[in-house]
Amino acid sequence: MNKKWILEHGCHRGTLTSRDTAVSEYFDTREESYQAYLNHRDFYRSIGYQIWYAYIHSPDGTQELLESNSYL
Repeated sequence: MNKKWILEHGCHRGTLTSRDTAVSEYFDTREESYQAYLNHRDFYRSIGYQIWYAYIHSPDGTQELLESNSYL
């Protein structure tokens, strides 16, 4: 079992073809993974994108939804 926190997220610019997804590196704490989410969100906004979805996966496998938005 993985002992790290994982950030999974997607972004878009308002169209079906502008969607992209990523799984971020592993983090030691929930706070680190949440801060990475905030950093990604701010970066995407700066280039005209928005978060499509964002989840944090805990070391025990629990998934926490941080944000969810339609891409249309």
